[in-house]
Amino acid sequence: MSEQPQLLRDGGRVAVVGAGMAGLTAAYRVLQGGGTPVVFEADDSVGGRTNTTEKQGYIIDSGAILLSPRYKRTMALIKDLRLGPQFVASRPVLSIVRDGVVHEIDLARPMVSFLRSAVLSGRAKLALVRLLPDLLRYWQRCHFRSMGELAALDHETCRSYALRVLGQELHDYLVEPLIRVNMFTSSDRACAADLIWLLRIFSHPVVMQSRGGMQVLPSALAGKLDVRLNSPVSRVTNEGQGVMLAFGEGQTARFDAAIIAVPPPVALAIAPWISGPRRAFFSAARPVRSVAVSLGLSRIPEGKSSMIMVPSLEQTDLLAIVFSHRKSADRAPKGKGLVTLHMRHAWAERVAGDSNEAVARQAMEAARPILGDLAPLVEMVHVKHWQYVDSERKTGCYHALARMLEQPPEHRVCFAGEYISAGVEGAVISGENAAATVLRWQRG
Repeated sequence: MSEQPQLLRDGGRVAVVGAGMAGLTAAYRVLQGGGTPVVFEADDSVGGRTNTTEKQGYIIDSGAILLSPRYKRTMALIKDLRLGPQFVASRPVLSIVRDGVVHEIDLARPMVSFLRSAVLSGRAKLALVRLLPDLLRYWQRCHFRSMGELAALDHETCRSYALRVLGQELHDYLVEPLIRVNMFTSSDRACAADLIWLLRIFSHPVVMQSRGGMQVLPSALAGKLDVRLNSPVSRVTNEGQGVMLAFGEGQTARFDAAIIAVPPPVALAIAPWISGPRRAFFSAARPVRSVAVSLGLSRIPEGKSSMIMVPSLEQTDLLAIVFSHRKSADRAPKGKGLVTLHMRHAWAERVAGDSNEAVARQAMEAARPILGDLAPLVEMVHVKHWQYVDSERKTGCYHALARMLEQPPEHRVCFAGEYISAGVEGAVISGENAAATVLRWQRG
């Protein structure tokens, strides 16, 4: 059994590994609680997958693309940081491709728009009623505190569940596109719990967009913290009544406690002593890769869509098309368009060694049946390779998550990350929970 953490002294030094939203939130809450956090980040910028790049007058979100009003803790954090004016509410138009035709669903009046849409047959729309029993049964368990509460639904793949309950058409043109765009994987590599959770969490018709890009939030947090960029941590070791960090080029430092807020494979590499249910969960978390190809266009594309979800029957490699110039007026120069193509894992692996120009060319070719020939319009290209955009959530993963969350902290180390619950809100909540644990040690 792990030793019980000893009390931290007032102002105890806490190492936070990872400057994504989980790590930065944890550090900020530790600071507010009287601790002294130091954040170590391997990259040259903060935010992790909440990533924004400015290039040639375009503001590009390559990772997280929006916030939901259901993100209660994230909204509270934004208010705490006085960033409210940076975020604007909108009711976007979401689209699905079928047989080469883009079908728009206006979230300002989602039910009417959906019922009028030709993306699904009348029979398929009626079949949606079959979801009601499970939605009602699990509605209150669909939240961001822990997706482990949906363990009862993770014995069946999302594909199997959708085919059994809803039928082939709804699987192909609603369920699988939802999984592809949110989980970056296919319905046979996700579990039924993911579908119910997504329908509950994203049932709100309003989304929040940020002026200046999604990185506004992590940058504001980092501005209040001691963040060491380009400082990869190679080892976290429990040592007596403290924690020893090895980082950078042979440097070491001792802390009173640590919060590890990096993807599971990285956590296992730097803390090989991780044991029990946590090791089992982390070891099973297979990384999902992706590539985001952003294109600055000399004119705004036709249509009203904010995002197009692409079923695999229409295009295997292209997951989604995001029209970022519709997020806020500052995302692209006046009269110009900004489109981001999000590509699937297998495609990302296939193009890993290609030049950015070659990657962009192949991505545009994948989008050609939907958007036409973009090449004559392109005046800016930005390519972002994600080695880890999410973990596959196969059957059994939420049982494993529930067991992991029952495991107490190991020595003086806590863990945080959106693997506990997906999205920015999951990262924020897990960071706040880790900080609260460390502060309890400090206060006794």
